[in-house]
Amino acid sequence: MVTFLTGSNQLSAAQSLAQLSLTAARPNFELQFSIAQNAAIDRLNVEIEKFQESDFGKAKTVLLDIKKKRLQNTLEVARGVDKIVTANQQLLKEQATLLGELRDLANSSTATEFDAKRDELLLSLDKLRAAFSNPYGAPEGLAGARDDSIAALEAIVTNGFATAADVTAAQDAIDAVTADLDAAKTIVDINEDILDTTIKSADRVLGEVDLKIDQIRNAERSEGIARIKALEEETARILSVLSLSFEGLQGLTQFVTQQTLFQTEPEPGSVLNLFT
Repeated sequence: MVTFLTGSNQLSAAQSLAQLSLTAARPNFELQFSIAQNAAIDRLNVEIEKFQESDFGKAKTVLLDIKKKRLQNTLEVARGVDKIVTANQQLLKEQATLLGELRDLANSSTATEFDAKRDELLLSLDKLRAAFSNPYGAPEGLAGARDDSIAALEAIVTNGFATAADVTAAQDAIDAVTADLDAAKTIVDINEDILDTTIKSADRVLGEVDLKIDQIRNAERSEGIARIKALEEETARILSVLSLSFEGLQGLTQFVTQQTLFQTEPEPGSVLNLFT
């Protein structure tokens, strides 16, 4: 059997439906709001993951990276050679002193001391190492000077320095060795100056290259951070607008519903009773 609602029953049904619709609106909105919020968070997480996995401008620094590698190789080679050259400088300085002492011992009263001092000098000469494949300087001829000096000193026959000729022969040999080593030391010192300049220059340029690389990558990093921050602000703004829009619309709907379906009779004595 079909029942038709009339009068107050019809109005009561409309009021119930309106109230039900108003009541259901908030859970529905909160569900949709949660979906939108989760989607925004997922999008934000994707951007954060991209940022974390980024090489921060590495593609823009390829040429600088190559230049940096070359400078590092230059420094590695130069410092390796410099270590040898510096050690040779110290040895040559020591040997110059030993040669002077050896020359003074070339007399009959110190023949034994001469032999001991010569052994000490030969041991020092054997420690000289030529800086092979030195691309930073002139050939120093140190290996040849070392070998010639050792051979010349070993060839000295003292005979106990019994005669003036023995003394003169020994001193002449020592003077020749001194001259050869002095010539080699001059080139070694020049090469050390060249190496020092090379190392300082490469260090300076390497520092400039590192600074440029850092500037480029920091700029990329800053841009990434700015994008994430902007996305966070945009997400917050959109969600805030959605929330405020819903609250405003809900309030307006409730007001209209109250005015149309839930309007009450005027109170006794109200001026509105004049129109009823």
